[in-house]
Amino acid sequence: MTDDSRTKGGKSVPDESRQESPRKCKLAAGDIYSIAGNAIISALMLTLAVMVFAKTAKEVRIGQELAREGRLAYTADVQSGGMHLATVYYSFTDNGITYRGEAMLPRRYLNKINDYSKSGNFPVLFLPRDPSINHPYAWHDDQTYSAAFISYLLIAIVIVQWTMLIRLILRRRISV
Repeated sequence: MTDDSRTKGGKSVPDESRQESPRKCKLAAGDIYSIAGNAIISALMLTLAVMVFAKTAKEVRIGQELAREGRLAYTADVQSGGMHLATVYYSFTDNGITYRGEAMLPRRYLNKINDYSKSGNFPVLFLPRDPSINHPYAWHDDQTYSAAFISYLLIAIVIVQWTMLIRLILRRRISV
């Protein structure tokens, strides 16, 4: 018998034919912390993406209802406010009842708000069955597309984040 063979069950088996289980690799403490931290951040980002996407889907549904069943009202009670004048506040009357609404104000309409309040021609689209569901008529599509983009961006960031983390961990294992 040669040195490169061993007996197994009474039979001689060459070393190159023997199969040994692969050596187990343990994660370093830093890798475990990186995975845990990334898991927490990813969970938060994906939760935010789902919330934004769900809100966007609701806004799209309401926008479709308003386009299909909505009635138009005009008001002079309109003003901008909020941070950087980014929100428009308005009220309108239907069947003697006053309803209030607010919406994010696209920048291109910022200068027109004063004109609307002077002329009384600020158009509001509302559902006759529930006038509390309303939105300014002129810019109903602007914010839903940007919110959907944010959701997709958050998901893409999570995918890139995990891809980079896995590549980093694999590179460390190979170099050790």
